[in-house]
Amino acid sequence: AIAQEDEEDVADSLGGEPRCRFCGVPLSSASSHDGLCANLQRNGLLRTVAAAAAYGAVDRADFAPEDFDAYADAALPLGAGAQLSAPHVHARALDLLAERLDSDPGPRAVRALDLGAGSGCMSAMLGRLLHSRGTVLAVEHINELADQARQNIAKQHGDLLMRDGPLELRCGDGLDMANQFEHAGAFDLVHCGAAFAQAEPWFVALLRPGGRAVVPLGPT
Repeated sequence: AIAQEDEEDVADSLGGEPRCRFCGVPLSSASSHDGLCANLQRNGLLRTVAAAAAYGAVDRADFAPEDFDAYADAALPLGAGAQLSAPHVHARALDLLAERLDSDPGPRAVRALDLGAGSGCMSAMLGRLLHSRGTVLAVEHINELADQARQNIAKQHGDLLMRDGPLELRCGDGLDMANQFEHAGAFDLVHCGAAFAQAEPWFVALLRPGGRAVVPLGPT
C-alpha cells in the first residue's frame, strides 16, 4: 500500500493561522524541541504513542544546517538539491508507519527502508520507532550527505549505529536496490522523503506483500 505524505514548501495564512500551502495543515513552529512536539500533537499529528515517542527522542537541531531555525515548521536546504523535510511532514510519515506497525503486532522482526536519508533525521526516528521491533536500512546516494547523516546521528544516537543496533546507513541508490534480489520485496515499511509524480513500480517492488510505503506524491 502506498500512503501519501504531503510535501511542504511555503506556508499560506488562512484566518491568521500559518498553514502548509500544499496540505493545509497548521504549521507547528516553536522555539524548542519540546515546544515543537507539543505543537505537532496539538495540530493532530503524532497520534500514536509510538510515533510521539520516536519523534520526541530525536531533536531536529542535531540535523538542521547551521544558520537555519531548526524548530521552524519548514523544509531546510541541505545542499546538492536535497532538503530536510518540514517537521509536520516527518510527523505525518511517522504516524502512517506507526499505524502499520500497530496493525501487525506479531513476533516477526520488521524491516524498514529509508530512501534518501539526507541529514539522517528521519532515519534516526525510524531507528527509535523500530528499536525493539526490527531493523532500518537508510540509504543516501550522495556520499557527502551520507557521511554527514552518520555524524548527525552519532551526536545523540550512536547506539542505533552500533554493530548490534537497529540502524544501518549506507551510500547507495534505491532504483538499483529494487533490481537486486536481496532487496526486492524485502521491506515491511519504506519511507522516501523525495516527491514522486506518481507511485513508481520500482518503489512498490521493494515492499513485502501487505507492507506500507510512505512518500510525497505530487509535482516534482
